Amino acid sequence: MFNLMILAQTLSSLFNIASCLFTAAKEPVGSVMFFATLTYFLSMLIEFALVCWFGSEITTASEELMFALYDIDWFSASHRFKKSLLLTMSRMQRPIYLSIGKFFPLTLKATVSVCKASFSYYTVFRRVED
Repeated sequence: MFNLMILAQTLSSLFNIASCLFTAAKEPVGSVMFFATLTYFLSMLIEFALVCWFGSEITTASEELMFALYDIDWFSASHRFKKSLLLTMSRMQRPIYLSIGKFFPLTLKATVSVCKASFSYYTVFRRVED
């Protein structure tokens, strides 16, 4: 449901970070505009990193769920419960993850990828300006 919203947030974060880098590079270090741009850059980066961190936590929790299911007292349970537990454990072998528009899983790797892409766009902006 939120795939497209996360995709839009990722793309806007990517371009906002790149434009902040571009704007900050044009300002003299120590100016008010430089610090304002730096503050906005850091807030955008932290906001996106938090979203990716929570997405990564969901993936980690889903990976640990299979082992937690095995640790419950299933020996004395009914046959129907054991069968359901086995189906759930086999399903949990594939981790659950949020995705960025069904293209890329929302993990901490996504934060690094967005930072790399933002820097790439920043260099393109610099080349176009020169």
